[in-house]
Amino acid sequence: MAKIREVPLTEIDPESTVNVRRAAVQENVDRVKRSIKTHGYWQDQPVTLRPHPDEDSQYNYEYVTGQCRFKASAQLGLDSIFALVVRLDDDEALRRSWGENEARGDLSPSDQAYWAEKIFRKYDGEGYTMSEALQKAAKWLGVSLQTLQRYYRWAFLPAEVQEMMDQGVLLKKHASAIVQNTYVRQSSSGADDSTKRMIDRAEWIVELDRKSRDLAAEAMERLSATASIAELAQYVRERRSEKQRTLQYRIPQELYENLLQYGRQRGLQEPETIVSHIIADAVQGD
Repeated sequence: MAKIREVPLTEIDPESTVNVRRAAVQENVDRVKRSIKTHGYWQDQPVTLRPHPDEDSQYNYEYVTGQCRFKASAQLGLDSIFALVVRLDDDEALRRSWGENEARGDLSPSDQAYWAEKIFRKYDGEGYTMSEALQKAAKWLGVSLQTLQRYYRWAFLPAEVQEMMDQGVLLKKHASAIVQNTYVRQSSSGADDSTKRMIDRAEWIVELDRKSRDLAAEAMERLSATASIAELAQYVRERRSEKQRTLQYRIPQELYENLLQYGRQRGLQEPETIVSHIIADAVQGD
């Protein structure tokens, strides 16, 4: 059984070929640095190292997990770090890195997309159908097939759109709607058009209010991949108008106007929001 030991930082390769975290690394390193400055570094939080796979490397070890802890320690000028040293081949090391980061919820959508596609490619073309390769990749990553398919679809989003997801500006469900509506496997010119449409759709949808964003996703489900932003926007306007008319017709006109006035006096604007708040207040009052 591997024991925790103290390893000099100078013996560890500063870059790793098997650590799955690729996005927002420095941001997390900064967070860990603040924690170390405040609380110190505890022995019961070791990183995982493996003997360096490159026999010609100047370093003795490669980190498998704990990238941010390792880099934070190095940037703080610490001499050593607590570590478990385990003999792992590339496949075992990747599994361990993925498992730790995915279980903690530390992986960005772009990282999830990258590794879903990379592991899928391990099986694609090796005598498996696409469906079988996806199932194999899901099993390898330890996620459901549905989750793997969602990650895999994100891999076809342009880097700009993936970054919007990573930053939380674009919700994952809206990103999924964009790629399902827009991505095409065609010639290079067709792929270029598809990429531009995905970027245009992402930039458009993040400017909408919350309810309109959901309707925008609905529009992309209903309209074709070649639908223009103007056509998608028209669909959203029509659906919002339809929802408002439905609400209005179900409530007597005079009462409807009074409800809107009551809500707007309290800083609310959308009819659906106003009615929802009034219903919630009534339920809480009971």
